Amino acid sequence: KALSFGLNADYAHVPSGATEGVVIKGVALYSSYQFCDKLKGSLRGEYVKGQGDSGFNNMKEVTYTVGYAAAKNFDLLGEVRYDRGSPASFSDTNGAVHSGTTSVGVKALYTF
Repeated sequence: KALSFGLNADYAHVPSGATEGVVIKGVALYSSYQFCDKLKGSLRGEYVKGQGDSGFNNMKEVTYTVGYAAAKNFDLLGEVRYDRGSPASFSDTNGAVHSGTTSVGVKALYTF
């Protein structure tokens, strides 16, 4: 019960309009491990391929998330994500274009 896996696949086709002939395909694999009642870790990898005038050829992403159940209805999540695109499509604050970028985030979730 502590270890789980998931698979997600996406397909989108725009037959007409401003982005006519665009096809986007993607697949994501993820795994999650419950270390104890309050601590969980997740790893996700995703690959997306665009064809036509979609703005990119392919995109790869890896995300690691740590979740802490601080209270019954309150969770804290920390996340590190790395994206890599082809062609290079990420701009930094100086305007330089790179093929990859890393982001870090923290979320607080309250459910009711």
